[in-house]
Amino acid sequence: MENRICAFCGDDIPYNRNKNSRYCCDECYYENKKNRAIEMNKLNNHERILLYNERIVESIYEQYSDKKYILYISGIEFISRKFNWNIYTSELIIEGIKAKKLLHYAYTLFTNQTVRVWKL
Repeated sequence: MENRICAFCGDDIPYNRNKNSRYCCDECYYENKKNRAIEMNKLNNHERILLYNERIVESIYEQYSDKKYILYISGIEFISRKFNWNIYTSELIIEGIKAKKLLHYAYTLFTNQTVRVWKL
């Protein structure tokens, strides 16, 4: 019979445990369950903040844009609305500028505190 390895700690799973068990003991099972819940909570919080950031950028874009695809605005507008600069989906290059992508917008914060926004 083949040795089964615990998905949490890497120890052998005893033969007296259910054949479908992925864990060597209840402690490993519950510790893994707790860690997964923490990770899911982080992911859910990240998604909520991402949507919040998207709404902020959309609001600023609609307020200040003359319907072009590019907008330059003071970073103070973002700060006053509690924009989270650390939450975005990916980084990309637009017109040779490194930008952070949200969902339908991308932005770059320059050292002079000006933000450039692109509607994607």
